[in-house]
Amino acid sequence: MSLKRPEKATFYREIASSQQICALAEFNQVLKSVNEANCLDVLLFSHLIALHAFWDIFTSIDDDLSVFLDRLLGCIRMLRGINVVIRTWWNTLVQTELGAIILNADQQQNTPKPSSQECDHLQKMIDEADISEASMGVYCDSLESLQTYFDSENAFGTSASSTHQVFAWLVVASEAYTDLLDQRRPEALVFLAYFALLLHRRNQSWVIGDAGRRLLRHIRSYLGKRWDRWLDYPLRLMEE
Repeated sequence: MSLKRPEKATFYREIASSQQICALAEFNQVLKSVNEANCLDVLLFSHLIALHAFWDIFTSIDDDLSVFLDRLLGCIRMLRGINVVIRTWWNTLVQTELGAIILNADQQQNTPKPSSQECDHLQKMIDEADISEASMGVYCDSLESLQTYFDSENAFGTSASSTHQVFAWLVVASEAYTDLLDQRRPEALVFLAYFALLLHRRNQSWVIGDAGRRLLRHIRSYLGKRWDRWLDYPLRLMEE
């Protein structure tokens, strides 16, 4: 409603925020006793709250990149915890009325697909980086995962108003990667810049809008010209 009636945006966002706080308080209680009867409700509510939370976070990019990252990491960690609960009840969920949709999405994500190798430049960056062996392993795993989401996006088609799986990489990324992002490691931020490309492909969604373009622009400004060589590729693809 705040998008449809921008003259009342503050009014609607304040209402949304208060309702969300109440909903999350109740939800935290439900998470302590997930069972066969309510696990589908937990899944649906977590998706709904994720859309609202991501929209709220991505509209704050222009305020301050560091504040944005803190809020983003908090949201990722919350959703990662919910994801663990959902996986625990996987066998029950696939027997519900949404089981066919859940299985189809899972099969679609895990089916091998042709790759356009969007993340090859990231591999070159990692190979040249002065980082520890442990960080190298984290980045390699993150790169492989991110490329699978690019491959899925390429196969998904042109439904640019959908949020289907577009935030999934953030949630399934390892805790070690989000820790590096929390430390504002430059390489981790370049990975996030590539993720901005996936966001930009869905810019017709009310949840996303021009968040991909703004995120990439802010990361480039934060890192400075030294890192332009690694950001030129996503910038060029976004312009194309």
